[in-house]
Amino acid sequence: MKNRADFRRGIYRVITFALAIAPIVWIFWRLDFSRLAEYIPKVAWWTIPVLCGFILLSTFLQGVRWWIMLRSLAPGVQFMRTMSYHFIGVFYSIVLPTSASTDVVKTVLISKKIDYSISWGATLVCRLLGFFTLVIFSIYGLCTIDRSFLPDGFWIALGTAFVLMALAGALFFSKRLTSPLRPLAQKIVPAKLLSVIENLRQGIYLYRNKTGALFLLFIVTCVTQVTLVLMGCVTLYGVAGRFLLSEYFAFIPVIEIVANAGPTPNGIGVREALTALFFKYIHVSNEQLGIYVFITLFFAIAVRLVGGIPVAHGIIKKRA
Repeated sequence: MKNRADFRRGIYRVITFALAIAPIVWIFWRLDFSRLAEYIPKVAWWTIPVLCGFILLSTFLQGVRWWIMLRSLAPGVQFMRTMSYHFIGVFYSIVLPTSASTDVVKTVLISKKIDYSISWGATLVCRLLGFFTLVIFSIYGLCTIDRSFLPDGFWIALGTAFVLMALAGALFFSKRLTSPLRPLAQKIVPAKLLSVIENLRQGIYLYRNKTGALFLLFIVTCVTQVTLVLMGCVTLYGVAGRFLLSEYFAFIPVIEIVANAGPTPNGIGVREALTALFFKYIHVSNEQLGIYVFITLFFAIAVRLVGGIPVAHGIIKKRA
């Protein structure tokens, strides 16, 4: 049984690696390297430091969001410890499958210090509100650009996502809505899985009266998502000299939602494939796409290595 489980995990890792690397290989395979040499000197000198600054700021704000919710129920939780665990999670997300690995790692670590219902509840509230805000931003951006090119059913899909997230929030924060469904769930859902779902739901339910913390979380989440949009927008301006704020508000949130739901580490590959489609819409050359993908991917990984500092510190501390 153990060998079979190891084999399945191995196959899954191979598949996720292929999904991550294939779109990137496809993007660079299509480059005309003689033209690429012409575009590289045109990249503004400030592009990389500004990009790294935005990545660090966005990562920091994500940790702040988590700390806001944790301290609302666990006032003694330390800011520096919380940020350390958050950056450790970001560090391990480079290699672990799915973007949720960041949440899993940091929540497991903080759960050793505080009640696991509080820690998991804080993580899930941040995740739900983050997705909800991305959908709102995308709807706003799409209302400001030409929408004739959108495929049939796009608005239905986006509207459905909005309704499902709103419904999920209502179900998690209200026991009145879910109590009639519990007998049916007990018949359909396996007992162990239902127990896990109920524990996670209870963790979120703990935050139902923390209106001040939830409002502050919403504000910081909006700032975080704006930072994400500006990061891509300013990077494109540095690479191609085009500042397309409305287009980025429309598409970056959708790209992030799909990438974060994908199975690859930190959405790598999925994000690049969707970015290539987006660049085709805004008529950016393949060579500029290649430069954009390279610097955003390379420096996103490089900045996430900052999370290795608390990991190394912990190892040294144990050996001392």
